[in-house]
Amino acid sequence: MTIKSASPEKAGIKSQNILDFHTKIKKKKLSLHSAVLYKDGSILSEVYYAPFKAEDNHRMFSIAKSAVAIAVGLMEGEGLISISDPIIKYFPEKRPVHPYIEQMTIRDMLMMRTCHAQTTYDKFDLRSDWVDSFFTKTPTHKPGSVFHYDTSAPFVLSALCEHLTGKKTWDYVRDSLKGLNISKNSHFISGGMGVSHGGSGLVSTTLDILKLGIFFLNEGNIDGKQIISKDYMRRAVSDLTPNCVASPLPSESCGYGYYVWRTEKNGYVLYGMGGQLVIVCPEEKMILVTTADTQGYSGGNQIIYDAFYECILDPYRQSLKDTAVSKNTNTQNNLNEQSSEKAAMALREFEKKARLSSLSEEIPGCILPGSSEFESFIRKYDRASYSFYPAEADSKDKDIATCKSSINTKATLSRLYLSLDESKGAKLTFVYADSSEYDLPFGYSKNIEGSLPLYGNRTFTSAALIAKDTLYIRARVCDEILGSIHMELYFEDDSLTLYMKKIEETSFKEFNAHLTGNRLP
Repeated sequence: MTIKSASPEKAGIKSQNILDFHTKIKKKKLSLHSAVLYKDGSILSEVYYAPFKAEDNHRMFSIAKSAVAIAVGLMEGEGLISISDPIIKYFPEKRPVHPYIEQMTIRDMLMMRTCHAQTTYDKFDLRSDWVDSFFTKTPTHKPGSVFHYDTSAPFVLSALCEHLTGKKTWDYVRDSLKGLNISKNSHFISGGMGVSHGGSGLVSTTLDILKLGIFFLNEGNIDGKQIISKDYMRRAVSDLTPNCVASPLPSESCGYGYYVWRTEKNGYVLYGMGGQLVIVCPEEKMILVTTADTQGYSGGNQIIYDAFYECILDPYRQSLKDTAVSKNTNTQNNLNEQSSEKAAMALREFEKKARLSSLSEEIPGCILPGSSEFESFIRKYDRASYSFYPAEADSKDKDIATCKSSINTKATLSRLYLSLDESKGAKLTFVYADSSEYDLPFGYSKNIEGSLPLYGNRTFTSAALIAKDTLYIRARVCDEILGSIHMELYFEDDSLTLYMKKIEETSFKEFNAHLTGNRLP
């Protein structure tokens, strides 16, 4: 599938409204990575916030579930399964099981009506059998009854797909939907025992998940060929399960289909944690795709929904209602045309120059580079180094790496070297107990690409002097793992207090810590 481009105005949408969407997001200091607007077969706007690019893979989290729903529809179409079947039929070796598990059907699993109130596996333990946990965990309620978000269900269905088709789940979906031309570099990461992580593991480009959205919008049809039954695809995006009691946001409390959330405005969304959204408006044949990192930002996803509705969808719907013939003069009409053309040019320019904001741009009142106070800070602490000893660990967080029981591990930070002058390449150099060294480069007015110490994940890092003695550094982590590391460095004449906080679901525990360091001569 090759998707053509068209001007927003050709599709009846004002370029200014798309600019307003991005302005609203920016004002909320939300970390948007990309946004693609599609309508009537064409891309109207395609924005990637540098250093992100169109060809970059991005962690899409639970959009993997929607891909699993496609896999199930494909398997049913091939006669490999029936969604009315009890899941235990395909895993007979797990018997004996609880009576509720005996009753649970594949349809129950697709609708998040399993007999478990939460995910059954230990997401921190990839060596454990995540599938087995689904059948051995004691149920909390009767299947087919109430909605609970259970990520182990799509994981088990992913395992079923691999068992019945002999292919990795995403390969099976991609090969079956070959007319979409989904990139070969997209993939699922593995979960427990090497099974494709159908619950949260999709890694792909923004355009790849747009193509999934188009497949749902076209009810399983690609270029005139029905790949999955229209009935199945219509049910997949329908309100099959009330979810208002257990839903996370107002825009996601409108019902649930087959691993698809119903939304406000009579639409639906393929949903991924952290702002990975494919918002589909079937009446308008419109799709907005976003990638982002809203983890740790309370209500962040709702901001994306609201900005889309208020700035793009609602104005478009209103324009369809405005059928009265304009009484403006020809001169005024010409002025309006000129204004639209100017906005269209501004949007294209924005698409070329959009970039991630730095901390110094986001934090009002921070001390800016070039000021006398900033230069004094640089002179005092540039090229300083510190030797650390452990502070008391937060007893509520078993993962904090500086707790006394782990002081001798290789991942214990022993020294930190500072290079704070951006003109000479600002960076932190981490030295660990095994003498390994890692550099983390950063900028003040921009994000500098690097890699995360200990892990090697791609990072974009910036810093801001938030007080004359306090430096704040944020590393955005962006690849198969998506999250952020926040570091607050409090300086005194001969010591440094370092507070590190990670915002990510399962990794980077070494970056939850408090450390106190003495300045080395």
